[in-house]
Amino acid sequence: MARARLARRPSPLKFRVGWRRENSKDFARKEALFEAFDRSRACTVLHAERSFTAIPLFFRQNETGGSCDSKVAFDADQCADCAAPPYYRWSVVPK
Repeated sequence: MARARLARRPSPLKFRVGWRRENSKDFARKEALFEAFDRSRACTVLHAERSFTAIPLFFRQNETGGSCDSKVAFDADQCADCAAPPYYRWSVVPK
């Protein structure tokens, strides 16, 4: 049921602010990303420089506070060419 509601959400907006190209992907819903992260039990989030995915995952990790698996890392990024939610792609990477 929740996935059906996510599928009906509009695509992220793309717009200009002065000379900059902006988009609303930064504010995309993160439920699916968080569910995948929780299932992975990863202790490490890769690519901290991807702040729009890494920082929410760091907060999530501290929020849940559960035990984690030091043998895997979680790699996530925004998905520029995804036509439907969740507008992120991720993978669990063995360390």
